[in-house]
Amino acid sequence: MDLRAERKKQGISQAQLALVSGYSHGQIGDVERGRSPGSEAFWLAMQRALGKEEENADLPLFTPPVFTELKKHEFKPGKKYEIKNGTRWEFPRVKLTFLRKEGIHHVFQSPCGGWLETWTDAQLAGVEVKKG
Repeated sequence: MDLRAERKKQGISQAQLALVSGYSHGQIGDVERGRSPGSEAFWLAMQRALGKEEENADLPLFTPPVFTELKKHEFKPGKKYEIKNGTRWEFPRVKLTFLRKEGIHHVFQSPCGGWLETWTDAQLAGVEVKKG
């Protein structure tokens, strides 16, 4: 299904579709622009919201998410770490200095010291972290 075409055909804005489907208009926009493929649960919610669920009646109405045990990262203040294929940006050969942990956030400083970057254990799931 071409989400943008179907949404526009029905005269629905992203904000309206977000309200009905339970997903944010940002997530809907990311799928429409090809930035995200969208999960099976996302597509089922879109089909229900757009009145298209009968087209895939053989699919379950809800696919429960798969949860895995999160790795608890233990960083040492002042040490450098390389984060590859991150959830927000990729850091090719950039080593970040760990500063401190604030709640669930690990706070790092850039190599030049100009900005801070925070990561949670959930954001680091499946991401390669190396000691620098």
